[in-house]
Amino acid sequence: MSAATELRTNRRRAATVPYRAEDRCPVAKLAKEYAGLVAAWTWVDERTHSEDPSEALRAADLSKLIDDRLASVADQASFLEAQSFTGAAFQVMITRCTVNSISAGVVSEANRADAERCVDRCLYAVMSFLETMGADVGEVAREYCMSRDIDPRAKVAQAIREVSADRE
Repeated sequence: MSAATELRTNRRRAATVPYRAEDRCPVAKLAKEYAGLVAAWTWVDERTHSEDPSEALRAADLSKLIDDRLASVADQASFLEAQSFTGAAFQVMITRCTVNSISAGVVSEANRADAERCVDRCLYAVMSFLETMGADVGEVAREYCMSRDIDPRAKVAQAIREVSADRE
């Protein structure tokens, strides 16, 4: 088969594959990374109870690194807008975990404001996605519960615009 014929065949095959929003959703990609990190954390956590002190110490160090990366992935996802149901579901999960950490007292007072902002960013991102998908809760209710004037993502975008304008 010639290269041109193979290219045409591949294009036809690609045209018949249904579009999957998850493939292009940056939040869904982070969700996949997060799932892998949780699996790694579970494996490492089993080793922290090892009778070998050096293995337990290495596992504890790895566990801390994984915890830090999990927090980083969750924070990154809170700044993005989901483009798929998988991404939106992940943002809901992040919100639930963060609220649970705040209420359980796991989040220090110094980090509480950051955690609360993460919750707000995720909730506004999910709401935006759902509205994009056709959800209509009514403008009055939307503004009452989740005013666009206090959308933290809009504030970040405005700050970026201001910094960009200052540089010009």
